[in-house]
Amino acid sequence: MDEIVVVNGKRTPFGRFGGSLQNIPSVELGGLVIRKVMENLPLDEKEIDGVIMGLCLPGVGLSPARQAVLAAKFPVETNAFTVDRACCSALSAVGIGIQWILGEQASIMIAGGMENMSRTPYLIPQMRWGARCRPSHRIGNVGRYASRPLRSGFIIILWATFHVL
Repeated sequence: MDEIVVVNGKRTPFGRFGGSLQNIPSVELGGLVIRKVMENLPLDEKEIDGVIMGLCLPGVGLSPARQAVLAAKFPVETNAFTVDRACCSALSAVGIGIQWILGEQASIMIAGGMENMSRTPYLIPQMRWGARCRPSHRIGNVGRYASRPLRSGFIIILWATFHVL
């Protein structure tokens, strides 16, 4: 493999914390952008070798990349996995997609990230051990990550066999 080319990219608009996107789960935003990135490409979903999505914060359930793939109406057989590396999750997902293509494990990958900081859960660390029976300290999980940028959806598709410059 001599060259890897990014052939399409989409994102959702930036949102304000608690703004108009506050009720849309990260995986729905991710699925929407995956669907949109495929609209103008001469590809069928079955030609995608894998989807790698980064996610910074917890609270969206198991296998968020798989959820986004299914929200995008891809076949259930589509390979998908989630990268959780805080702020660099989306960039790490793209890097892993590049490695798969360079290693000839894949030809066409979708990679990117998804997040909705407004949907980050509150944490009550001692709830399991009796905090529900007395006053407890609550932590807003977003506050723990306050230095992180607000991201609502971002996707890059990597296609190793098609060259556009």
